[in-house]
Amino acid sequence: GCFVAAIPKTQCLDIAHGLQLFVQRTLDDMSQGAAGQMDIKQYYDTIDLLRVAEYLYLHNFPKALVTAILLQQLFVPVLFQLREGGPTVKLTGRTRGSLTGSRVAGAAGRIPVEDPMRQCATRWRPWGLPIDTCTLSMASYVDNLFFVSRTANGVLHMAKEAEEYLFKQWDLTIKDTSRELLLVNNSIEDEDPSYDETSPSDSRWTCRRTMRVLGHIIDND
Repeated sequence: GCFVAAIPKTQCLDIAHGLQLFVQRTLDDMSQGAAGQMDIKQYYDTIDLLRVAEYLYLHNFPKALVTAILLQQLFVPVLFQLREGGPTVKLTGRTRGSLTGSRVAGAAGRIPVEDPMRQCATRWRPWGLPIDTCTLSMASYVDNLFFVSRTANGVLHMAKEAEEYLFKQWDLTIKDTSRELLLVNNSIEDEDPSYDETSPSDSRWTCRRTMRVLGHIIDND
């Protein structure tokens, strides 16, 4: 299963405290666990609103509301002032980028993130972490993506598939410096004694003993 935050009745601590609880539970299970996080690059500035509208239309969203979203986000005049007291430039003909801070932008921004969850959740089940009657694999807070698994390879597998899906379907990329992997009490060293904590199997990822999650520090033990 997947968890979506940054919606009504959710808080960033749902994820931050949830990940710390994940660490505690896996410590009781012979430290068989790993968590990862990555951020979408310049998210609200690069959302393709025409694709969002097409997605909504194909999923039977009312046409009038789809039209209203496009009018509110793309046809509102946007003026740039190059310097204080200097000339202004009117930006027209946009198809990318939402008006950050608007409720419509927040709602539309959920679609590209939740889409890979819907498409991949079933395939991720073997890689996720079994908890009671469900299997947890991914969580999101706006453009912040989180993954949990019993192994580091499980985290990397799910994150790679999510990244490829976001790029192929939504033309979104991941911020290079945002990929971080938290190994529960060095669990991956038990899995592979030759493992170097600074060099995960995917060189784009950085391994951490502590990880900052939405302003909160998560420790691996």
